Amino acid sequence: MNDPGMMAQLLPPAEIAAWLACATFTTMLFNQLAQARANLLEKKSRNEISPDPLNVRPISDAVTERVCLGRHVGLEKQMDEMRSDRKAEVTILHEKVNGVAREVSELAAATGLQTQRLAQIDAKLDRVIERHN
Repeated sequence: MNDPGMMAQLLPPAEIAAWLACATFTTMLFNQLAQARANLLEKKSRNEISPDPLNVRPISDAVTERVCLGRHVGLEKQMDEMRSDRKAEVTILHEKVNGVAREVSELAAATGLQTQRLAQIDAKLDRVIERHN
């Protein structure tokens, strides 16, 4: 039973796992060394930055201060027009609301007068009914 050939044929799972781990580690180490060698060889070549920061090109569509101020003045005019339109609309709305308020107050006064007249008519009817009874 102590035959070394027999032991080689029947390896326990832990030993197989250890051999696989060693093989994986060796492969990973070789890969890292190959990448380091490739990086060192490439470092000797010139590094290029893209886009080139030293190559400055003029921009034709740049906004000048004059253009900016012109737009600002135009926007101010538009805002002033909108403010005046809003004020005119608010004035019209106030006039309409005041007109409705006047009408409501007139109707309230007329209703009050009608209520008083009905009360007087009711009192007169009560007196007429009492006289006939």
